[in-house]
Amino acid sequence: MKRIWPLFALLCLLGSQAGADETVGISAKQLQRARLTIDEMKEAAPELQAYLDNARGYAVFPRIFRAGYLWGGSYGRGLVFADQELVSRCNQYGFSLGLQLGAQTYKQIILFQSDEALNTFKEGRFEFEGRASVAIITLGANADPAFLPDVAIVTLTEAGLMAEAAANGVNYSCKPATER
Repeated sequence: MKRIWPLFALLCLLGSQAGADETVGISAKQLQRARLTIDEMKEAAPELQAYLDNARGYAVFPRIFRAGYLWGGSYGRGLVFADQELVSRCNQYGFSLGLQLGAQTYKQIILFQSDEALNTFKEGRFEFEGRASVAIITLGANADPAFLPDVAIVTLTEAGLMAEAAANGVNYSCKPATER
């Protein structure tokens, strides 16, 4: 088990740096999934529209899968928008270590209140460490995100159950994108 943790962390790091300058094509289906995710989340919390309107940009993850048993991980693929235009495709890699058990899938929107936060995210220099350091809002429970600092995460759980008391880290990597 001790050997797996460093390997997983190394793969996350390498995955976030590989081909950072390539432009990727985004299919109409991927764009449709992102728009549907936004619509579903706005339906669950209509006040989300005001946050989207005031954000400098946002990342939409139609599905993130997360699982853990003592150590765990998560992965999701999303699209980044600025001024309502597609600018990047991004991947989310998460890892955790500690007491945890379960699996879940969820949708997520990350809102950027400043150009600096948006650019940091698009450049792949963005990561979260630990659950307590990030505003994580589950729609239905509380849909009034606080920007800490200049970033908020809004989550809509789809399915699954996850119990944990673990240290977490999440890394994002982005590539410029265009519609195919």
